[in-house]
This record gives sequence, structure tokens and C-alpha cells, in this order.
Amino acid sequence: MEHRQVGELLEAIHEKVKERNPESDQEEERLLAVLASHNVKEERILYPAIDKVLEDSERASLFKAMKEMPSERYEVCCGHG
Repeated sequence: MEHRQVGELLEAIHEKVKERNPESDQEEERLLAVLASHNVKEERILYPAIDKVLEDSERASLFKAMKEMPSERYEVCCGHG
């Protein structure tokens, strides 16, 4: 649910940026509030649980894949780089 909220808020901010509308304070504040709560959950619950079940080789493989991810996968705006 929180991931969906983050996505919706980012899209709302993105739309305002595209329209050159500077009135995004409300969406930005909501985004920061959702992220603050969400990050605490992930850092205190999810990440330690993952650390307990992953073997060192799996963790190394995961980090390697993250480092090798092409920037085109995440440096995109409005459907294009």
C-alpha cells in the first residue's frame, strides 16, 4: 500500500513539474511523511529479516546485480531518458 502511495505522490509531483506548477508542497510533505514511516519499517523489520535468510553468496550476487543495473532503467522521465 505504501509503495502505491509513494508512486501516486511522485506522479502527482511529476505532473506539476511538467506543467511548471510550483504548488507541490502538499504532495511533497505527504511523500516525506509516507517515506519516513515506510523506511523505518523496512530498516527495522524487512532488511534484518532478509539478512537472516540470505547466504553471503546470495547477498553478493544481489549487490553485484544492483551495481550493474544500467542507468537507463532508473534515469527516465516522461517515458524517455
